[in-house]
Amino acid sequence: MDNDTDINELREASSNRIKIRAYITLLGMAILCNFIADKQSLFLNMEYKNYDLFLKISNQINPPSIPENIVIVAIDEPSMQEFNLQWPWPRKLHANLTTKLHEAGAAIIGFDIVFSEPSDQESDTYFAEALGKSNNVVLAEDIEVIKENNYQFITAVSPIPVLENAVMSTGLVWISLDEDGFVRRIKLNQSEKRPFSMVVADKYLNITEQSSNLLINKTPNPVLINYLGVPRSIKTVSYYQALNYNKWLGNDFFKDKIVLIGINLAAAPNHKVQDHFFYPFLTTANQQISGVEIHANLIDTLLRQRFINETPIIVQWLIFMVALLLGAYALVRQHHWLGSLLFCGLLIIFYCLHLYLFISLSLTSNVVTPLLCLILFLFSERVYSYAYVDREKRFIKKAFSHYLSPAVVSQLIENPKRLNLSGEYFETTVLFTDLVGFTTISEEMEPMKLRTLLTEYFGEMVDVMLENKGTLDKFIGDAMMCFYGVPIRANEHAKQAVSTAWEMQQRLTALNKEWVVRGFPEINMRIGVNSGRVVAGNMGTKNVFNYTIMGDPVNLGARLESANKQYGTNIMLGETTRELVKDDFHLRCLDYIRVKGKNKPVSVYELLGPKGTLDEQSIKKYKLYEAAFEEYTKQNFQAAINLLDQLLESSPDEPAEILKKRCYIYITAPPKIDWDGVYTLTRK
Repeated sequence: MDNDTDINELREASSNRIKIRAYITLLGMAILCNFIADKQSLFLNMEYKNYDLFLKISNQINPPSIPENIVIVAIDEPSMQEFNLQWPWPRKLHANLTTKLHEAGAAIIGFDIVFSEPSDQESDTYFAEALGKSNNVVLAEDIEVIKENNYQFITAVSPIPVLENAVMSTGLVWISLDEDGFVRRIKLNQSEKRPFSMVVADKYLNITEQSSNLLINKTPNPVLINYLGVPRSIKTVSYYQALNYNKWLGNDFFKDKIVLIGINLAAAPNHKVQDHFFYPFLTTANQQISGVEIHANLIDTLLRQRFINETPIIVQWLIFMVALLLGAYALVRQHHWLGSLLFCGLLIIFYCLHLYLFISLSLTSNVVTPLLCLILFLFSERVYSYAYVDREKRFIKKAFSHYLSPAVVSQLIENPKRLNLSGEYFETTVLFTDLVGFTTISEEMEPMKLRTLLTEYFGEMVDVMLENKGTLDKFIGDAMMCFYGVPIRANEHAKQAVSTAWEMQQRLTALNKEWVVRGFPEINMRIGVNSGRVVAGNMGTKNVFNYTIMGDPVNLGARLESANKQYGTNIMLGETTRELVKDDFHLRCLDYIRVKGKNKPVSVYELLGPKGTLDEQSIKKYKLYEAAFEEYTKQNFQAAINLLDQLLESSPDEPAEILKKRCYIYITAPPKIDWDGVYTLTRK
């Protein structure tokens, strides 16, 4: 293992340790935030709204059946008009209703009205007698909270003694509000008194000879009211109809039922009877629910044990932790957009799972708090990834976007490990270009026109390179260097480079036609292409460096570009490149040469075009050249000249002319006996 590999492994290990520590920190923060937020009820109002939404959805999916054993007798507007009375009504009226309901066979009669102040003695006595005869009435009592300075006093508000002594029991009708002013639950331990709803339910079970121990043993505290729906979901009749039930409702309407009497007005006559509340099914202010309906819904919840229980804390935390860890895994293992998408999918699953628990098992949980903590984790992780993890990707994009094709840049960004900036071996193909006679052209052209010419030229050439997935190394005056198969390894690097060389010449031909029309000079270009094993990485000083390649194949590629001018060719390939692309392109062997500064000779080839682009005459012409070159290497110089003359009869060919002259030289002054056919170039 070399030093570069050691350094890279150490760097990667260090980076992974930093990432692991960061993710552990983020996970810990998410867990801590969930714990603190849950304990402090930071998002309590949102939790309440989410509970309301779950209750509405549950009632839509599984509509609850309406209880047949509970009836509300409403003190409502029609009754006010029928009796032509203002509130409070005479207690003789309540006495008559009590008698009627008892006669009708009501199991329990519950007055959600606190008779805390005496009226005239005759009426009170009359009402007490009716209550006593019925012996199945529960009256309401209340508590009053008085705040003075820094003190708070709670006083009991009970029925007057004559009435309280006449009934079977009393119950506390105090309705507790959640922090947002809505009624969702009744606390069973608000005072020493039992809640009105529980007293009514308990008496009903005793009268119907059912076990009331269920209420004692299974009732949660506080009790979440499992509302049946919008107001008047429970069977409701007007007060005046109940007084004459034979006419309006039928003889058996109240038989064996719990009958609750209470105020249910669209607009309460005064603040003392404002007995309407906000509740989960509220959609408008006019849909507040009456207190008596709240008690009726609670009684139904108790009797049918439609309890909504709290999901065990350990289960809530388990769901949260599974979602958090799966989300973290998705973010670590997947691409940014896919990881974020998967995390959002987990958030939806997390929410739907809690909804399922509510609908199917009547289990409620804190959903908003952990959900917000998960979203906070997602946001924090994305910020961290952008600030630290993506730093390498942003560096790659910034550093390579100007001289790498977008497809290659995308691959690097997707997997930065493919890029080893400290040096790595690659099999690559390098391409060098240079303009012919550009020094003379630049001397004759006005500088701004020259700039325009070069800008258009380089723009077209770079586009061709990028289309073939090349990497731009540098511009050197009017010259250009690029390579293929680096930094993303590619098996077809040679084909990509040779295709680039051919297409560059075609683009230049098209450009020359445009330039001539615009008054610019025509220019020609030479290209050298060579393949081999190189080292790629950052080269330079500690502070000034460039991502490039180095190695003998690079130097040879540069020599091949300049060698074109000695053969009158435009594109010259090294023998390694030729072996890699011979099945895709027409090539001819030009010579066996030793370039300046190199001892090892190489065969060089001219690119004639992609397979299928040459006609039969051209193919025959170039085969004649190769046959002549073979005779030349065998020192059959006259035979070579004869073949070259046949070639030149059809069309001019500068490489053939050069080889022919060389043959004449060797006929006049034969080479040494150990001559190997290598021609040594004396200039670059």
